[in-house]
This record gives sequence, C-alpha cells and structure tokens, in this order.
Amino acid sequence: MYTQQTHKKVYRKPEFKPQLLTDKAIDWLGTRGITPEVAARNQITLATKYFPQVEEERSAIAFPFVRNGEVVNVKYRTHDKYFTQESGAEKCWYKYDDIDSKCTIITEGEFDALAFEVAGYRHAISVPDGAPAIESKSFDKKFTYIDVEDPTIEAVEKFILAVDNDAPGKKLEEELARRLGKERCYRVRWPEGCRIGFISANNTVKVVKMTFSNKTTKRRVDSFKILTSPVNIDPIVSK
Repeated sequence: MYTQQTHKKVYRKPEFKPQLLTDKAIDWLGTRGITPEVAARNQITLATKYFPQVEEERSAIAFPFVRNGEVVNVKYRTHDKYFTQESGAEKCWYKYDDIDSKCTIITEGEFDALAFEVAGYRHAISVPDGAPAIESKSFDKKFTYIDVEDPTIEAVEKFILAVDNDAPGKKLEEELARRLGKERCYRVRWPEGCRIGFISANNTVKVVKMTFSNKTTKRRVDSFKILTSPVNIDPIVSK
C-alpha cells in the first residue's frame, strides 16, 4: 500500500504567526459557508505573502496544516484564487489531527473540509493540492503525502471520498482509492448537477454546493443551497 522511503527527507518548518481576521475576511469566509468558530478552531488567519504567479505580495487567507499539534505547512489563497504554499515545507493532509480511525471523509479542498465541519462532520480532511490535472502523465509527486508509512492513516477503517464530480475529481478519487486501499474506500454519488455536498446521518444531502457559469464574468460561481435529495455512498470494491 505504501512505499518505503530509502532516506528521510528534511523539510523546513514554517514560522506561522497568526493575525486576527478582519470583519471583511470573516464576512468573506461566511460566503463560503465557514463560521467564525470553525475558522478560529482551525487557526485560519490573514497573511501577506509573495505570489510568484503575479510577482508581488498580496493579502491572503492562510490555512495552517497542523499535524500532531505542529504546523508543518501553510497554504495561502487570495480572493481571486491564486495559491501558494511554504517553500521547502512538507506536504500534509489538511486537518490531519481530525482523522478518525473509524471513518474519515476526504475532500478536494480546504473549504470543503471546513464546510463539512460546519455541517457537523469534524472528521473531514483535505488533500493539500486539489485534484491532479487530467492530462498529467505521472502523479507520483502529487501524492507524496500518501506514499509514506503513516500509522494514523493505516489505522482508518473506512474512507469516504467526497470529491468533485468532474474529470479531475474522478481521477483524484481513483488515485486515492488505489493508494489507500480500495477495500476500505467508499465513493459518494451526488445528485445530478452538484459538485459536492454534505452527508447527513440519514444518508441525505443537507447542504449542497451547486456550480454554474456566470454569463457576465464567464467564471464559475459556487452557490450553497439546502436540498433533501438522496445521496448514495458506494464501496469502491463490492463486498
């Protein structure tokens, strides 16, 4: 299931200095369905970071990646969706310390994992880099956070793969199941037209994020709606 590393790589530990979220930042997180309480528990903060894509420093939301109580990486996101992480830091599951040995939900992004927590499912984590590009020929570097021996991940009895219902999401689901073990992975089949949703105890969707195209800006827009459509959780491998 995992590959044994021949040598242990040395990673740089980031210096994480949280700043208080402004009212504007809290309001913006609210548009993504993230409450101030969940933001505070996960140490989400503001930061000024250099973004090589635009060759300048910008204000960004900072997501610390915490493992065993220690910040091992920080991911930064601007309001217009530029991303960067700490150089030389270790790739790690987001919300690693919320992994539950009985059942852990895996999402495609930090906001999705946080939104699950808002909906009452703290045992949701996220991959650190989103879904792989569908045209990629090799995915080894994309999944270095999985392809190591990890007793915490090894101990999980059941993974629910709640990723986006598009081609990159399907490729992510396939790679996660293959690397984590198909026999303990379950896929979520969302209702028609939705990318991702939140699973309630009685196997229905409580909240679902719909994605549509804004005709004016030509950009995708996420909208949160209350639904009661059934959702199926199927094993990757038939029992």
